[in-house]
Amino acid sequence: MAIVSTSDATGGAAIACQRLASALFERGLSVSMIVKEKKTQLPFVVSANPDWFSRKMGFARFALEKLFFLPQERSKKVRFQFSTARFGQDISKMEEIRQADIIHLHWVNNGFLSLKNLGQLFQLGKPIVWTLHDMWAFTGGCHYSKDCKEYELTCGRCPCLKKPTYWDISHLMFFAKIDLFASANLHVTTSSDWLKKVAQKSGLFSRVPVEHIPMPIDNQAFTPNLKRHESEPSTYNLLFQAMNINDERKGFGYLLESLKILRNRYPGFADKAKLLVFGKDKSGSLAKVPFETEYLGILSGQEAIAKAFHKADLFIIPSLQDNLPNTVLESMACGIPVIGFATGGIPEMVDHRKNGFLAPTGDVGGLAEGIYWCLENPERWKQLAENAREKMLWQYSNERIARRFMELYRKLLP
Repeated sequence: MAIVSTSDATGGAAIACQRLASALFERGLSVSMIVKEKKTQLPFVVSANPDWFSRKMGFARFALEKLFFLPQERSKKVRFQFSTARFGQDISKMEEIRQADIIHLHWVNNGFLSLKNLGQLFQLGKPIVWTLHDMWAFTGGCHYSKDCKEYELTCGRCPCLKKPTYWDISHLMFFAKIDLFASANLHVTTSSDWLKKVAQKSGLFSRVPVEHIPMPIDNQAFTPNLKRHESEPSTYNLLFQAMNINDERKGFGYLLESLKILRNRYPGFADKAKLLVFGKDKSGSLAKVPFETEYLGILSGQEAIAKAFHKADLFIIPSLQDNLPNTVLESMACGIPVIGFATGGIPEMVDHRKNGFLAPTGDVGGLAEGIYWCLENPERWKQLAENAREKMLWQYSNERIARRFMELYRKLLP
C-alpha cells in the first residue's frame, strides 16, 4: 500500500493522512507513506526527495508553481487558494509505488504532483483511491469554490483570476482533468458527506462513484483533562485555531464580531472569558480582541496540540467553508464542546445542543449566543463534553476508520 501526500506534518490534510497511515500501519498493513519531504520520524514515511539537492529541486517546483500563477491571480489573498498543478515530480518509478497493490492519493499540491505526474501514476493500471480533503480534484484549480458553482459545469470565469473569461485557465484545467481521469482506475472517497455531495454535483465526478469515509482521531492521544473541571473554572477559556489566522475562509473576523456582541450582551460573563489562539498570525489581528488573549504560537505534534485543548473550555470554529477539520475531532476527543457555523462537514461532527452549538453561517449573534449557552450552566457543559467524547469514541476511532478503508482496499484487489 502506497499512500501519497505532499507532507506528513504540515497542514490539516497532511496530518489527517498521517493519522490514517498510522492507524493502518498499527493494524499490520504494509504501508509506505510517500511525501515530498519527510518531517516526522515515523518508520513508514518515505521522502521522495531524500537528499539536499532533490529537496532544493522540490522547493524550486513549489516556487515555479506559485510564480506561474502570479500574473493571473486576482490578489495576494487567492495565492494559495488556487493550484495550477503545472510543476511536480515523477514518483511512478519509486520502489514503494512499483511494489504497491493500491495507490492511495491524498492532498498532493504545492509543487509535489502535477497533472502530468498524476497521469503517470494512473498509467500504471493499479487501483487508485483518492481521498479528497478539499474541492481541487473536481474544480479548474480552486481548493474551495465559496459561492462559485462553475465547477458543476466546466469551470471558467473563475473569481480567483485577474481576468476571468469562459476560456480562462480554470476552464482549460477542467478539460485537462476530464482527459486525465478518463483512463484512471479511480475510486474517490471524501472525508465528509458534505464534500461527497458537492463532488457528485461536479461536472468531473458526477458519474464517478464517490464514497464517504472520514479521517480518524487517536482517542488515546487526545483525551479529556479531568483535572481542569474538578471544580468550576475561574475563567472561561475559548480556543481558536487556524493554520493562518488571517485566512478569510477560517472566519476570524466573524469570531471577533461575535466576541464584541458577547461583551455587550453579557458583560459579567465576558469579564471571566479569555481567548486562546494558536496558528500563524502575521497581521496582529489578536490586538483587536475585546478580551484577555493568550497566543500559544504555531503548534505541531499531537502532544502539543492536545495540551492546548486541555487548557480550553470551548473550541470555536467560525469557518465559512470547511471539509472535516482535524481541530473539531481533536477538541471533541478531548471532551471540549465545539461552537461553529453550520457549514461544510462541521454539522456531521457537531450535533446542535448535544455536543456543541451551531449557528447559521455568518450569524455572529448566533455564535455569541452559543458561547454563552454552552458555558453559563456547568451541568449543561459537562453533558456536552461527555457527548463530544462519546461521539469520537464511537464514530471516528482509529479502529473503525482503518477497518472501513481496509474493506475498501480488499474490494479493489483481484
